[in-house]
Amino acid sequence: MRAFRWGRGWRFRRVQSLAARKMARTGLPTLPLLLGLLLWVSALLLLNLTAERPYSGLTLGQRAPVTVVAQVDFKCEDIARTDLNRQQAVAAVPPFFTIDLAPLNTAFRALDKLVDRLEKERLTDTQKSGDAALERAIGNVLDLLGLPLTPAEALALFPADAEEAVREALKKNLRDIWVQGIISPEEKESAFQGLASAGAVGLHSPDGMFRSPVPLDDLLLPGGALEAVTQRIPDKSVDFSIPRAPLTALLRPWIVPNLVYDLKTTTQRRKAASQAVEPVTTRVLAGTTLVEAGEPVTPQVLEYLQTHERRRRQLESPYDLWLKQIGNAGLLLGALIACAGLLHMLLPQVLLSPRHLLLLIVLSLVSLGPTRLLVDVAGRTGLLSSTLGEFVLPLALSPLLAVILLGAPAAIAVGAWNSLVTAILFDHSFSVLLLGLLVTVVATLAARDVRKRSRIYRAGALIGLAEVLVAISFAAIHGVPGRMLLIQAGTGFVGGMVCALLAILLIPLLELAFRVTTNLTLLELCDLSHPLLQRLAMEAPGTYHHSIVVANLAQAAAQHIGANALLVRAAAYFHDIGKLAKPEFFIENMRSGDNPHDNLTPQMSTLVITSHVKEGLGLARRYRLPSSVADGIEQHHGNGVVSYFYHRARQQQQQDAEVGNGSGRPTEPNVPDQDFRYDGKRPQTREMAILSLADSVEAAARALEKPTPARIKSLVRDIANAKLRDGQFDACPLTLGDLAEIQRSFVFTLASMMHVRIAYPSDETKPAQSTEPGLAEDRQHAETDSEPGEPDRK
Repeated sequence: MRAFRWGRGWRFRRVQSLAARKMARTGLPTLPLLLGLLLWVSALLLLNLTAERPYSGLTLGQRAPVTVVAQVDFKCEDIARTDLNRQQAVAAVPPFFTIDLAPLNTAFRALDKLVDRLEKERLTDTQKSGDAALERAIGNVLDLLGLPLTPAEALALFPADAEEAVREALKKNLRDIWVQGIISPEEKESAFQGLASAGAVGLHSPDGMFRSPVPLDDLLLPGGALEAVTQRIPDKSVDFSIPRAPLTALLRPWIVPNLVYDLKTTTQRRKAASQAVEPVTTRVLAGTTLVEAGEPVTPQVLEYLQTHERRRRQLESPYDLWLKQIGNAGLLLGALIACAGLLHMLLPQVLLSPRHLLLLIVLSLVSLGPTRLLVDVAGRTGLLSSTLGEFVLPLALSPLLAVILLGAPAAIAVGAWNSLVTAILFDHSFSVLLLGLLVTVVATLAARDVRKRSRIYRAGALIGLAEVLVAISFAAIHGVPGRMLLIQAGTGFVGGMVCALLAILLIPLLELAFRVTTNLTLLELCDLSHPLLQRLAMEAPGTYHHSIVVANLAQAAAQHIGANALLVRAAAYFHDIGKLAKPEFFIENMRSGDNPHDNLTPQMSTLVITSHVKEGLGLARRYRLPSSVADGIEQHHGNGVVSYFYHRARQQQQQDAEVGNGSGRPTEPNVPDQDFRYDGKRPQTREMAILSLADSVEAAARALEKPTPARIKSLVRDIANAKLRDGQFDACPLTLGDLAEIQRSFVFTLASMMHVRIAYPSDETKPAQSTEPGLAEDRQHAETDSEPGEPDRK
């Protein structure tokens, strides 16, 4: 820390952070500059990846805010004439029907059963020589199959030894007539209830062939189909006469309408016909008014505007294109410098951490990548209008992740950067820029110090409401129709919730990849059921209690100066876990009167004491504690002196020197303090400085015999000044004002924890003894009057 001046008391002033001072002296390092250049180049590539960009600003039904006049000649699709031609092409495609073979197959199965039974019964009748038995058997078969024939008609229709020939002739001719299509008189009269209003249909034959168009008059009615079949029998395979009446009676129930409407084929054929129609184009000359101010925007107007914009871009010279790209590059460079300056003022340590800078680049691309994809989809397919696309963009995702992972300044910087890049991507759209800045601020405010995942969902809802506000505002200004406003508002709100969901999914991955610790992880570490804390409570209960008290002290102080109180508490819980290696060598865990250090030299005792830092770091790696918590293990002693054993070594050397010279005169000991210092880093952050102070103050406060507020204040001040003079705070951005606030917080917390309790006599009917600070004798008398084992009462 910087030196302070004496005057009327302490004069505290805020000092510049070490990171900012380092950059002021040496400039920005090379690697951060290269990472910034990488971000700048990435944004340029995203902007110039393709020339397809949607015209931004108008939607269907909206009233045009200004009159737009064509600047160049261009050819444009005439939507009305093209739609008319396509409707005519669709109407020319007849409805398609599939020939249903199920009734035919049923008829064939009945025919097979009849013929097979005839052959069997005739063979049986020949052996038994009984015509009456044959007719009875055939009659049973006819009744079972439900055929309208008498046994005599069936025997006449299928002569002996010619059953197979008649069966095959019936199947062949029935199939030939069946595949021509059979309709009922009602279907023909109503043209299939208007489906075939043109008087023709398409047929999908069982062999997979399509016939189109087939006039309805060419399709057979059931009576005509029956007559056609009976006229074709006998044929070449049957050279004998077949009775006409039994044949007609057999075939009549089998010949039924067999056309089923094929919606899928009809839709496919009509779609193909519509797509085959070439768009009708019209030529628009320069100077033609494309839309008048106040005129409702129609699909044809949108087509004019989009085609005019594309044609204007095509006619731009390479020089004009280069000028635009250079201008965009300059805007991006200026925005990058501004965002870097903002981080330099508010969060300079990020600029000196390549890991954090790389995380910022990733967070920026997490939003810009999907945004570029959505713009391409809107430009190439037309599935997403430009006005709706503004509310689909994940503008809030990057600042939402940044505020949770790196803090509010990083969120503001990355949100402002992404907003400008996206606005340039949408043809320098002011509405996109305003929307991006608004959701950035809302996400930053809503997700600061988030400790519950439900808070992230709440932040998503607030982001969605902010987008709804923007949609309503621009709808009122530009006259957007109510239906489109509802769609925009709904899309914006859902987009905010989707950003929150994506943030929850991405946070653990980003924490792991970039070794960043969020408040959510710190809150999990503050759970006292953590295996390491449970082990500390069982094996080193004194150290466990010390850690709990240090955590309370440090958290209160961190809240006073605006530091990360949750990080301080988590680090305090784990800062002394290294004492698990040799818990009996630390005073708070010594249960008997024996002190193991009595048999060790000061140097050896120092090695044992200081080794708990190294042991703690080993346990931190084993239990995969975050690096920010492991910093508390390494830095809570800094490189300070183990004062007790250092002074003990000096005393021993002094005694040895007096005995050696025999004069008895005191000599100045010469013991280098480097042999008694911790081999750790000095606190690098305000949080670690608070932890270091809290650890020393709590341990020293235990030794106070009469912990009055005045004594506690003197103790805290002495420890803070000693650490200050020893240079323990030189590597952290702690100010003298912060140090004064920390001391006041320590004094208040310790005085509250170590207040003097009222001592009660054994006889509760006697009045309580006075507990005024000045009456020490009365207090000691009251303490000695308490019965052994009697609990304290407030």
